[in-house]
Amino acid sequence: MPLDLLCLGEAYVEISRTEPDLPLSKPGTFSGPYPSGGPCITAVQAARLGARAGIITAIGSDPFGDSIRAQLDYDGVDTRGLVVLDDFPTAVVFNTSDSNLTEAAPYVRHSAAGQLLPARLNLDMLDDLGCLHVSACALMLNNAVLAAGYTAWEHAGMTGARRSLDLVVGAGSVAPHAYRMLTPFIETADVIRTTSTDFRRLTGADSASDWLLDWAEQRPGRIGLVTRAQRGSSVVTADGHDGVPGFRVTEIDAAGAGDCFSAGFLIRWMRGMPPAQAARFANACGALAVTQQGPMSGAMPLETVRIFMEGRRVG
Repeated sequence: MPLDLLCLGEAYVEISRTEPDLPLSKPGTFSGPYPSGGPCITAVQAARLGARAGIITAIGSDPFGDSIRAQLDYDGVDTRGLVVLDDFPTAVVFNTSDSNLTEAAPYVRHSAAGQLLPARLNLDMLDDLGCLHVSACALMLNNAVLAAGYTAWEHAGMTGARRSLDLVVGAGSVAPHAYRMLTPFIETADVIRTTSTDFRRLTGADSASDWLLDWAEQRPGRIGLVTRAQRGSSVVTADGHDGVPGFRVTEIDAAGAGDCFSAGFLIRWMRGMPPAQAARFANACGALAVTQQGPMSGAMPLETVRIFMEGRRVG
């Protein structure tokens, strides 16, 4: 059966500090490992919302990889694109509340996730696909993943699938040529999600919304999304900007909130919901995501999101 959403990018397990703001250089306690990686979180959230979701990524043949696969299988995510490698380990990323996964890229680059080669892609998953969602973080890992991402991206375009780019680059260093590297994806995307901080670090532009407005005006139907944590999100189309308020919650773990937002938006939008309404639903998915410890723990099923939206005020 064709997939609604296929996510491509990095996979890793996340191990988190239990004490706030304690640096990794100091002794302390941790929780985890939690299956993670933006595309995996998006796929799991989409599946819990009732969509047919799949993943293209690579893991090691080790216990951490087993935990990722077990979670994907449990949620019914199509894993035909999951590559398991004997010679490279599953990435392990350590997270502190003040780090925002700043050290993720080096750990992931030299792991199995950094070995996602074009020859390892299962392109059959793109047949009659609704939308391909690609992580910019993964594309920036190395030339091999960039080539694999571009191969899938071009194939999706030829088959008529919509294409979504998660333009979030993390808090680590950004290579000077990063924007140029991502340009072929940006120029052909139907949907781009970013944050003001990520966009500024990648492009130097002061306003993500203004830049996305220019981008949206170049081709009908394009949608730009700027997520703003509990302040909600902005939807940018050729018609202008539309601010969508967020929901007030008590934050426990912010990891994965943006990825849950992406899943919520893409699934509702592909089913015909207007962009601003889809963004309100996505805001609810992102808000719920931060209420649990662990990047996938707060990815809630459809009925839970609906009840939450009916009973909570926006921010």
